[in-house]
Amino acid sequence: MRVSCRKALRKWISSGGSSARPSHERYRQASFFASLDGLRCASILAVLWHHAHGGYPWLPGSQRGFLGVDLFFVISGFLIVTLLLRERSDTGSVSLRHFYLRRTLRIFPPYYLVLVIFCAAYILVRPAAPRAAVFFSELPYYASYTSNWIAATAYPIAWSLAAEEQFYLLWPPVEKFLRRWVLWILGGILVASQLVNFGWLDPLSVRLSTARMHLSMLQVTFTPICLGVAAAHLLHAPRSFALAARLFGHSFTVPFLWTVLIILANLPNPDVAGAHRLVLQLAMACLVVASVLDPHRRAAAPFHGRPAARIGRISYGVYLFHPFCVSAALALLPQGHGYARELHFLLTLVLSILVAEVSFRLLERRFESVRRRLRPGSGQGNPTQAGASAPTKAVQ
Repeated sequence: MRVSCRKALRKWISSGGSSARPSHERYRQASFFASLDGLRCASILAVLWHHAHGGYPWLPGSQRGFLGVDLFFVISGFLIVTLLLRERSDTGSVSLRHFYLRRTLRIFPPYYLVLVIFCAAYILVRPAAPRAAVFFSELPYYASYTSNWIAATAYPIAWSLAAEEQFYLLWPPVEKFLRRWVLWILGGILVASQLVNFGWLDPLSVRLSTARMHLSMLQVTFTPICLGVAAAHLLHAPRSFALAARLFGHSFTVPFLWTVLIILANLPNPDVAGAHRLVLQLAMACLVVASVLDPHRRAAAPFHGRPAARIGRISYGVYLFHPFCVSAALALLPQGHGYARELHFLLTLVLSILVAEVSFRLLERRFESVRRRLRPGSGQGNPTQAGASAPTKAVQ
């Protein structure tokens, strides 16, 4: 009896834990990774929680909502490079012109709308406010997507948008012109990022500027985006896809990785830098791969269903506008009544979703038809989701 059970277990594991083993052909034909909307929902909820609530001292993971940005980065790197790899396979090349046009039409309109709102508020409503001078001094960095290299205070979340835009600008030419050197370049960026992550370049940072040591960009580094890029290459090639399917194509993999990620996030470490953050980011990359390989069993994951999918789809707008909603929710709540921070979070969440939905319907969706005309080929086999900062069903 024991022998037969062992044989059955080995057979089940070797088959990917399911009779419906992920196939490379099905993966290449998939035009929409629905499971990733749930991951984006989890990411944006973590970020909102971090900014509107802050967490509980007795639960370390609840104070680390900033890790949602790391997961956004992994998803972004994976989806953008998957799009590039499929375009190159289908057409023999990558159209950088069309890629940049698609990214511009998706990312720029709502982002620069936010900057216009800031300008109008400080010029027309509060011109004498101390923060007005701060904002206008930082505006060139926001407008040029370079705020990840300054200690921005007027719109601090823009650092992550800047990091992604720099990635969108620099990596596609690598995929197009340096195909043979992609893995070496990727490895070099990862090594450099880990030199920063483990603090081995701190003396140089102190020599350049003490303030730069505390930049969010230097805390996260480009590691999660690069891990997303690596995941895209892993699943694109048939042989490495087969290996990934054997490792991650089980029905239990997604809930198992969520459990691992939650445990890692709650380790009582005063600083997640170094090995702690690297392991967290590696677990996130594995979770993204497992979710893509198992898109139809989303019920096994903690974030699934239509509400989560919708929040994931409009998460770019939620992220852009949520700083305003954090302040608005605080102003709407009665002062001096000792309201729970949970209430502040819930009100922030509701306001952020409403504003993001309006932005999506009235502004962002208007550019979808133009972006569709810029799709490579007929759109067959292309992922229909953009990077983490641009959730939409249109090919980007």
